[in-house]
Amino acid sequence: MNTKPGFSAPCRLAAATVLLLGACSSDPKSVDADSTTPGESSASTPTSSPVPSEAPAGEPTYTPKPGEVVRLPESEEWATLRKGRYVAWGMSGSLRYEVDVPDGWRVLSGTYINAPVEKKGIFLVALTPKNRTKLPVHPCKDHSLRPVGPSVSDLAQAMASQPVWRVTPPRPVKLAGLPAMYLEVELPARVDPADCVDQAVSEYEAGEDGLATTQSYKGRWWILEVDGQRFTVMARCYDICTEEDLDTMSSMAESITFLGRPKA
Repeated sequence: MNTKPGFSAPCRLAAATVLLLGACSSDPKSVDADSTTPGESSASTPTSSPVPSEAPAGEPTYTPKPGEVVRLPESEEWATLRKGRYVAWGMSGSLRYEVDVPDGWRVLSGTYINAPVEKKGIFLVALTPKNRTKLPVHPCKDHSLRPVGPSVSDLAQAMASQPVWRVTPPRPVKLAGLPAMYLEVELPARVDPADCVDQAVSEYEAGEDGLATTQSYKGRWWILEVDGQRFTVMARCYDICTEEDLDTMSSMAESITFLGRPKA
């Protein structure tokens, strides 16, 4: 995954200043999907203002007109989003998609869509390639990697079988009119990533992309194939998130329309 503006330096499952989870990859070119490194204060909206009336100083605000779909630039760091429909980017610019975004959410690099209240959610689409996605032997104790099969079901079942994580049985659903596998992923609060290798619990490695977490975690994943490529739509947050917070991101997922083909 190419380094995004405002993200931490590439790392090997090292702890980082984070928006939500402190995720990072062992890939030498990668950075984490959930880290912020302008620092917590510059990267998050104060919890006393759950829907900001105006963007932080110097930050652009996008306000779609009725019926308009606003395309988010990959090159921009943070932007505030008013309620509406946007074209966002998958991790590493791997896919464009349209999504409905609630009022006051913020986006980093046109890709990582963050709840207005810190630690209340981050929404993204990750490329999880058929021939390059690997899971750790043990997410906490052994970050050696083993390959995952090429199908949507292969990845869903492999994640559901991982130790440490608490994962619901994958079930078939439709997303954007396409077959998908849905699972809920949780890192129980009793698991302390600080006690793990590199002080992180590894999720997966996927070529240029990969994620791990340094804090307790709740999430919902939709794994599906788009134009011959496997992707995972993720609603991610700390375990302080409520079901309502997760339901908000589920509604975002259900609003998705995928555009065009992934970049080569």
